[in-house]
Amino acid sequence: MSRLDSIRRYHQKRQQDTAIRLMDAIARMRAKNVRWTKKNWAAEAGVNVNTVVAKNPDGSFVFRDANEAFDIFSRSVRSGSVRYYRQRIAELEQQVLSQQRVIADLNRRLK
Repeated sequence: MSRLDSIRRYHQKRQQDTAIRLMDAIARMRAKNVRWTKKNWAAEAGVNVNTVVAKNPDGSFVFRDANEAFDIFSRSVRSGSVRYYRQRIAELEQQVLSQQRVIADLNRRLK
């Protein structure tokens, strides 16, 4: 394996780990009575706020699923329609879990 391959694998894993940290922070924030801001979310996840709001060249968020889950739940806190939003967040969390399984499987195959 070349050095370049190692660096690519490291950066892919790093981005996946950040996405997991952001989703975990949403779960922790749901349990607490906190103000739903992206700054608080970044602090809860232990990442820089610029990571949370980073965008791709096409204008979409880098961590699109995590941002969508955050927006859905933060709106539900304000609007009161929590049941729908909790269901949508659960769906997004399932997507993240399935992606983690695929990644783990691919990592096993690469070894």
